[in-house]
Amino acid sequence: MKKNEIVKAIENLGLSSYEAKAYFALLLESPLTGYKLSKVSSVPRSRIYETIEKLMAKGLVLSQEGDTTLLRPVSLESLLEKKEKESSQNIDFLKKVLPQLKKPAETQGIWTISGRDRIFETINHVISQAKSHIYLVSFDSDIIHFESALFEAEKRQVSVFGVSCGKGVLKLKNLHPHQGQPCSSCRDISLSIDSKQALVGSTFPADGARVAITKNLGIIHVAEDYIKHEIFLSQLFRTFDKVPVEELNKIYQKTLGNLP
Repeated sequence: MKKNEIVKAIENLGLSSYEAKAYFALLLESPLTGYKLSKVSSVPRSRIYETIEKLMAKGLVLSQEGDTTLLRPVSLESLLEKKEKESSQNIDFLKKVLPQLKKPAETQGIWTISGRDRIFETINHVISQAKSHIYLVSFDSDIIHFESALFEAEKRQVSVFGVSCGKGVLKLKNLHPHQGQPCSSCRDISLSIDSKQALVGSTFPADGARVAITKNLGIIHVAEDYIKHEIFLSQLFRTFDKVPVEELNKIYQKTLGNLP
């Protein structure tokens, strides 16, 4: 692991950038004077003594007085143990007070979520909350990011219905492969949870991935009807041999061409 990555990880424990650099430098070499620490840690001399004081206040650096003041760090193990304990205490506290907080009124607004990672994180979360049924149309290359959550939903007796686009093999029993008209390249996704929440949008391109999530009943109704329509078409196309399917595709393309 690179030095910068380690310093960043230490910083993520709640230290400032200068504090993390100084602490890491002391882990590598100690004891040091403040002057020497400034040089090896790349913390400016104008900020090093302020940084040392903050580290000492946090109990992360010890000093030894003499002709010159020497500094040494507490062990990284001690730091991690302290942070783990603090984090555990905070989590326990929040779990205790959370039920006491007044929840805001449900809103039927439409909220935008950007970025593929955040989108998949949200999808995994809403699927984990499903209690009755899930409707879905998505690309199999996207579904793999929340396929485990769908399997867990089925274990909870939640029914999963939908259509997957692409050539992947998915093992969800009621997720049908897309038939007929080839899937587009825009990577659209439509998802409905218990007829109470819908998520629609696109996961591609990566820097433009954006979906809308809502509890608006009108939009949920439209999203579910679209997904049911896709399921119906998938089943319908499977009943025809190759030639009629090609003819149906021509009619479909002609119909689309006549629309604005």
